[in-house]
Amino acid sequence: LERLAKDADENIRIAIIENENTPSNSLLELASDRSYNIRIYLARSRHLISKDVSLQLLQHGDRQIRINIANNLNTPVDILTLLTQDNDRNVKVSALANPNLPSTVLSQ
Repeated sequence: LERLAKDADENIRIAIIENENTPSNSLLELASDRSYNIRIYLARSRHLISKDVSLQLLQHGDRQIRINIANNLNTPVDILTLLTQDNDRNVKVSALANPNLPSTVLSQ
């Protein structure tokens, strides 16, 4: 799986994102993929995204990636909390609407 995460074919890399057995270091590497589509797909992934993967995706500064991370039900709570402070209204609203955001954050 680690070797396939570097495959030139974008569809192969997407399949690697969907595989539950993909090592976290491969997902972290895909978070810096040259393909915007791969990064968006990873931000939307239904599998658990680690804090490290989320932070790597956020480094790109792309609004749509931040919105997808904020909408993702598997985004770690501390990342959701961070996104509630985003300067972009749509990112903030998406994070606040995520049902996994603790009520303690909502009351702040």
